[in-house]
Amino acid sequence: MGPGPIGLLMIAVLKQAYGIQKVICSGLAMDTKRLQVAEQLGAITINGSEEDVIARVAELTNGKGPEIILDAAGHYTVVEQAVEMVAKNGKIGITGLPAQASTIHMNPIAMRQITIVGSRAYERKHWRQGLALLANGLDIAPIASHVLPLKDFEKGMELIDAGEGLRVILEP
Repeated sequence: MGPGPIGLLMIAVLKQAYGIQKVICSGLAMDTKRLQVAEQLGAITINGSEEDVIARVAELTNGKGPEIILDAAGHYTVVEQAVEMVAKNGKIGITGLPAQASTIHMNPIAMRQITIVGSRAYERKHWRQGLALLANGLDIAPIASHVLPLKDFEKGMELIDAGEGLRVILEP
């Protein structure tokens, strides 16, 4: 959930490195370009501004819900949706940081045996794993919207601020 740079990287890793067949990515109307990138990476996309995310995910999973949901959106409603639609014994990974507190009902978590795991800190081993994925051909070209020389970092920041840059890479 969430087609930002982290969510798109998750899609690339799930599809390319782990061979996951069905990856679903949800976003909003303002994420149209990012949802297109998610489709290029092989995800099924849902525009939550146009359709009910929970109903569409239920349809795509034959009513079972996803076994794993990864929240990279950083909005309190996303975690609430994830609890509602994850499969029984499912797992929810949270990397997004909402500005507003979430009100999650605990009964579904306990009754459906849902596991929720937070992840924000990266250890040295994670950097090595990421570099190994890239060395082995992980294609992140659709995510890297611009590659600029380091001296043009201000232009890169302007692209990001204007919503034109998804991930700007600066080269020395």
